Amino acid sequence: MGIPGYPDFRILEIGDLNTITEVLKANPPVISELTFTNIYCWKELYKPQVSQLNNFLIICSECVLERKFFVPIGVGYIKTPMEELLKERNCLFFRVPEAVKSLFDDNPVYRIEFDSDNSDYLFKTTDLTKLPGRKYDGKRNLIKKFKSFYNYEYLKVTSSWLMKPGIMS
Repeated sequence: MGIPGYPDFRILEIGDLNTITEVLKANPPVISELTFTNIYCWKELYKPQVSQLNNFLIICSECVLERKFFVPIGVGYIKTPMEELLKERNCLFFRVPEAVKSLFDDNPVYRIEFDSDNSDYLFKTTDLTKLPGRKYDGKRNLIKKFKSFYNYEYLKVTSSWLMKPGIMS
């Protein structure tokens, strides 16, 4: 099924994988959450919906009181589809890259808030493997707690393992 034109939306489907992957390849996102895999794996909680507006793919999460939009993905002046979407009542954008945010800085009509809880962070690989120092006390404690509560094992992920019933449903 094709992706409808705005203002119509439909629920994101596994069949959208190729379309959305191609759009993201042509327009690489600067935020880590904006991948088909990430959006699809959270579909039960966030109920992602898709639409098209001009040359842009629109992805939103339908929440109780508002629609939360990712920044539109496509070719052209990005502010235009964002302003069209902002005409909706109780609409907001989340995980907006700095370059896009700056397009709205001078307009007092828009309220822009930094959300540190959803910022991307870069870590050194060695820090994540060794968790040195006090700065990683919390992470080490979480690991310790997990090990004490669960009987776990490390498994090598293979294609035959992924084909087990219930794994990829």
